[in-house]
Amino acid sequence: MCTETLRSFLEKEYPGIDAFLEQVIYRIFDQTEFETIGKDDYAQKANYSKLAEATGIRNMVLKGEVYAGTTPLQVFDITVGDHVKMARNRVALQLLTRRIMEHRSAAFMVFHYEEAHAASREWRFSFCYKSSDSGATTDPKRFTFLFGPGHSCRTAANNFQELFKKKGQKETIANLQKAFSVEALSEEFFDKYHKHYEHFVLHATGKRYVKQANKWEEHTEHAPDEAIMRAFGGDEKRVRDYVKKLLGRIVFLHFLQKKGWMGVPDGGRWGEGKFRFMYNLFERASETQRADFVHEVLEYLFFHALNTDRKADNDRYDTRVFQEKMRVPYLNGGLFEEDDADKCFKACTDARFPAELFEKLFAFFEQYNFTIDENDPDDAQVGVDPEMLGRIFESLLEDNKEKGAFYTPKEIVQYMCRRSLTAYLQADVPDECMRKAIDEFVRTKDYNELRLKLPPSLREQVAERLRTVKICDPAIGSGAFPMGLLRELYLCRIALEDEVKEGRSKSHAEIKKEILQQNIYGVDLDRGAVDIARLRFWLSLVVDEEEPQPLPNLDYKIMQGNSLLERYKDVDLSTLASQKTDGRLIFIDDENDASHLSLYHLLVAYYGEDNHDKKQSLRARIQQNIEEQLKAQRYKVDLSDVNVFANPNFFLWHTWFSEVFANGGFDIVIGNPPYISTKGVDKDDKKMYEQEYGFSDDTYNLFTHRGLRLLAPNGCLCLITPKTFWTIQTKRNMRDLILSYQLDYIFDTANPFESAMVDTCVFQVIKRKMEPGHKVEFLDGSSSLSEPIALPPIEQKMYLETQSSVIFKPTEFNLAVYRRLGSTVKKLYDEWWDKISTSKKIAQYADELAAYRASLKPGDIALLGCLTEGGQGLATANNGKYVAVRANTKWADNIRKSRPKKLEAAITRYRIPIERLDGLSANDFLATKSEAEIAALFDSLKEEYGRDIFGQGYLFKIVEEAEIADVDTLTEDEKENGIASDKPFYVPYDKGDKDGNRWYLETPFVIAWSKENVQFLKTDPKARYQGYAFYFREGFCWIDVNSTYLKSRIKGNGVFDVLSMSLFSMYHLENSYFVALINSKLISLYVDNFINNTSHFQINDARQLPIIIPSDDIKDEITHLVADIVEKKKVGDTSISGIEQRLEELIAQLYSVEL
Repeated sequence: MCTETLRSFLEKEYPGIDAFLEQVIYRIFDQTEFETIGKDDYAQKANYSKLAEATGIRNMVLKGEVYAGTTPLQVFDITVGDHVKMARNRVALQLLTRRIMEHRSAAFMVFHYEEAHAASREWRFSFCYKSSDSGATTDPKRFTFLFGPGHSCRTAANNFQELFKKKGQKETIANLQKAFSVEALSEEFFDKYHKHYEHFVLHATGKRYVKQANKWEEHTEHAPDEAIMRAFGGDEKRVRDYVKKLLGRIVFLHFLQKKGWMGVPDGGRWGEGKFRFMYNLFERASETQRADFVHEVLEYLFFHALNTDRKADNDRYDTRVFQEKMRVPYLNGGLFEEDDADKCFKACTDARFPAELFEKLFAFFEQYNFTIDENDPDDAQVGVDPEMLGRIFESLLEDNKEKGAFYTPKEIVQYMCRRSLTAYLQADVPDECMRKAIDEFVRTKDYNELRLKLPPSLREQVAERLRTVKICDPAIGSGAFPMGLLRELYLCRIALEDEVKEGRSKSHAEIKKEILQQNIYGVDLDRGAVDIARLRFWLSLVVDEEEPQPLPNLDYKIMQGNSLLERYKDVDLSTLASQKTDGRLIFIDDENDASHLSLYHLLVAYYGEDNHDKKQSLRARIQQNIEEQLKAQRYKVDLSDVNVFANPNFFLWHTWFSEVFANGGFDIVIGNPPYISTKGVDKDDKKMYEQEYGFSDDTYNLFTHRGLRLLAPNGCLCLITPKTFWTIQTKRNMRDLILSYQLDYIFDTANPFESAMVDTCVFQVIKRKMEPGHKVEFLDGSSSLSEPIALPPIEQKMYLETQSSVIFKPTEFNLAVYRRLGSTVKKLYDEWWDKISTSKKIAQYADELAAYRASLKPGDIALLGCLTEGGQGLATANNGKYVAVRANTKWADNIRKSRPKKLEAAITRYRIPIERLDGLSANDFLATKSEAEIAALFDSLKEEYGRDIFGQGYLFKIVEEAEIADVDTLTEDEKENGIASDKPFYVPYDKGDKDGNRWYLETPFVIAWSKENVQFLKTDPKARYQGYAFYFREGFCWIDVNSTYLKSRIKGNGVFDVLSMSLFSMYHLENSYFVALINSKLISLYVDNFINNTSHFQINDARQLPIIIPSDDIKDEITHLVADIVEKKKVGDTSISGIEQRLEELIAQLYSVEL
């Protein structure tokens, strides 16, 4: 059977289990029948019957067993009652799947309706498995293909054909996982969708982004479309935004047509519409309509059908394509409202996209099965689900990476949502057994966990909290976290529905609407993010509706604004919805402020209003109410130039969400805030942040502070952020804030993002005082996100008892380090840090430090900053003028090769007339010159045409050894004021080491230390003549980029530059001793876990290192071993691993910590 025949087979009504076994199952495993055919009906067995009845399953027959490699795989034939809607019964199906998989590793399940009514009904094929090393409590995963009329089965047919080709291979389970992979399908769809978007943009702007050398660059490929560009005033960003929304609307309708709501026959029922409505709409259009598809067809569909209430005409609409009127739903939520961009394009009647672009776009969509219900990691349909809208949006967001926005993987979203909801439900539940029951209920949605282990009053409390919880994502993006919590709340409430009565029986859609109205809030700076988030919420409602219903207005639930600021032009706006009495913030109640009461009721009314005119009226009244409150409270700020509903300057938290703060704040604040560094923050914003928070820092730090402010007492803050806050000094305030409350857990997620170049973690904080003995749960997912390693819980106070309150993983090594060094280093840090944090302070406290050093004895611990001095070196501001390279080095060879190219490029670019070039190439010309003449030529050209004529920092001078001074014989005056020009005046210049040499390096660089140059460097305002007190001293240095391990080396006698951070011993310990410690694995691990877990090791990090004062025997052995390494390095001998290993042993012994 070829792929197309197989696809046709799968896209028809259910063929019966025997035909499916023959055409698919047997062919995968290369056999003609099962060895044994089951007859038992599991639906009748005691362990399954109740669940089967709840799920609407008539029969559940085990047809047989095959082996996938060495793993047994059972095949179940499951018949579902005609009244059951499988799409709406996922909770019960998950429970049943979990029961079936309790004693199984893998299974196939074929779900179908009763044979007599199979025509035109979907049927399903699920692959369920548990990881072989997961343990009995791990949830099984179920991945499902949907088959039958109305479903595209291209992916299934292709994947099954691949399985047929691989039959007999040992890794069959791995092959099955790949065939049922939702992620693989999503990647494929995402990549292709992105290309279609690029084609539309390319046609309009003539430009596309091309990836070169790991960077995206915009390339012009042809002239722009004059009419489209004219429509948007030549603004390319407006064009891209228009295309995003156009394609987003089309994708949305592909989800909607899966409900059978698009193109319902006149007089037909909802659900009887065309499953290929959008494809047929284009295919059936005339040539004229195709040539101008937006103006001729889509604009009418969007604005005259989907955005127009046509109930009076039974929702009929003339598509202008089909020769009959059809029913199309009215979607009032705002997605299809005609905005300014739509009006601009509509007004430009000659602006059009070629028919070919739409033809290819619709053909592309036809290849995929769209599933309306969002998948979760444990139960997914193999198709394109609404989460893809969020992923598409995040990828197309303008300057996404610059905004620090990254799409959070679904597994992490689910984990964070469940853990935060569990913590909220467990509040004030001290009994550990009951807490575990709540945790199990949230994870499995099995009400038996609560019924068996919680008293009725506590079960009612859980139900009440689920109904009343207030949840907010202050950086909502495309809505991943609120969508995740909507799903968790919805499934939990469905599970409770029959057990804890909520008054009259509510439909699933009503429960979701109630959750959206009562429980979910979100804010984002980007308008596009808000649009996509709302769209996903609407789709989540659509999936449970039998007939189209007016969509709720989410304008005042999911809003645009700057979450970090509730002030404008230096005026605090947080009190707009309140009054101040004696310095206390009091929220106004119904009796003493009618305007506030009115605002709340207006917002409630707006949520459910579906009449366009009434909506506009309500919006106007809301705006008027805000203006009246501003006047009444005498605010000295003019907001007339700002849209208070949606703007990038501030957000009125206490106004729009006043009902939340009237009750203390949110119960859960959750999200993935932007990771924008301080350097990327606007100057004016920095000033505002300093006013609001008392500091300005990376945005995720600000969001942490904002999040805790938004929380009610006992509320839960759950964020995924860079884990740099664990250790670095600039995040000390964030650590202090988190550790002032109860830190629930930390989950090291490493780098789960596709593009973010930063390691992350999830942390959860409960806004209450840390209880004595409280332990923090720590999960290490750096190797596996799906199966993280649970490290031993660690007492939170241990973090507070560590220097700078750093947060570290409770590994055996780190705990041993903490026990050996923790309290001692903290005391040292608290006592000495303010006296050693800069070279100036070290000089200021020199006498006190000298006395302290004199008191030290073997076995004592001291900070490196107390034993050394030093700092950053010279910055010349013009390295090409002062710095040269030794003639016998590889650097000199590189300069000889690059100089002719640099000269030719400069001559061409600046049209430089070079005398006596006489037609010679630059290479031949330079070959006739001495090094002194070349240096003079390049110097003169830099002087005339600019310092960077050959490129910033380009070195072009080469000197012989005879031109280099013997630094050991220099006088103090020569060291301080320079060397006479009639003597060799070049001296060694250590300007860092990009190669990362350890132990020893003879620097290839020298600097012209003439009297003239030294005087100029001292007085040149562009240069930084610093660290001169440390010139011409032997010391030690390191490269600031921290890779796997630190790389330190002995620094020779000479001058060093700003990139070569150097320290010099002030104690009777040789520099080589410090080099040995810094190069050890133990100290590298210490730095990574207790000082700075970023990729940079700065001088203030080095000053914090704990140095053990060694006995003479240990010191002598270490320094002799380092001397041996240095001698070997000088002659190019690389056989040093044995010596390094001995050093590692000595240092581990010295610190009494095993690696």
